[in-house]
Amino acid sequence: MDCGFLPNNPKGHWENSGFGPIAMYKSDWIQIGGFIKHRVGWGGEDWDLIDQVTAKGLEFERSRTPHMYHYFHSHKGMWKV
Repeated sequence: MDCGFLPNNPKGHWENSGFGPIAMYKSDWIQIGGFIKHRVGWGGEDWDLIDQVTAKGLEFERSRTPHMYHYFHSHKGMWKV
């Protein structure tokens, strides 16, 4: 969702190449080994999770879910790059 917009006045776009918000069964989370932090700086951790999922032979699906939004936020100051 774009900066300054809210669910009652949504504006934004579908991210074609991202896997940010994720949901899975806890048993699948345990099977893939959970979140393994091995990056420094911003970006790529969602792709790492997808790599872990496929490496264990699991499948994933990207879907547009009504009323589920990822709110815009600045990355400034979040990570030292």
